[in-house]
Amino acid sequence: MDNLDNEKQLWCAVIHQALTDAITSSKAKNSDLIRRKARIWLTEPNDDFNKVCSLAGLEPNPTQTALIQYLADFDSGTLPVKEVKESKPQKEPIKLTYQGETKTAKQWSESLGISLTTIMKRYHLGLPIEKILYVGRLRLHKQNRICQIPAGKPSIKLTYNGETKSISHWATELGISSAVIHGRRRRGLPIERILSPKK
Repeated sequence: MDNLDNEKQLWCAVIHQALTDAITSSKAKNSDLIRRKARIWLTEPNDDFNKVCSLAGLEPNPTQTALIQYLADFDSGTLPVKEVKESKPQKEPIKLTYQGETKTAKQWSESLGISLTTIMKRYHLGLPIEKILYVGRLRLHKQNRICQIPAGKPSIKLTYNGETKSISHWATELGISSAVIHGRRRRGLPIERILSPKK
């Protein structure tokens, strides 16, 4: 029972973080984009919001109606100041390491243009780091498993002769397809064979 309650609290935290994103006054890079995405997610009908509400033990329609009213009151300046203050940062913010680089979830959000809500939701689902920081939309089964990954995830970089480039850049430069390079990597070939212009 405690585990179930804890899980609901995690999903409630996802909604709370989205609301924080929606009312943030931050001037950081991508903050406007994050704010707009959060508002769309909170106020427009979408399956993802409905799933999160269900996992949090909330009814989607009444919850969304209440959030729409809250944001309207916030925008009109009729809410008490203390009610709209952003949540205090955690004493020990969650840090994520990807390709040798370590940043807080918020820093990754700002550098990749992914909302902090999305990153935290993926983190709490226990997804691997490449999917947590995936630049794109991940669709979930009812069991919260990934069923589709569209294009746009962080690119794989290869270093050869002192030059580091993404696979797509190497493919363009060498005149071969990215699929060929990916195939050679999966076969475990050495880097000089992987980036050989010979097809």
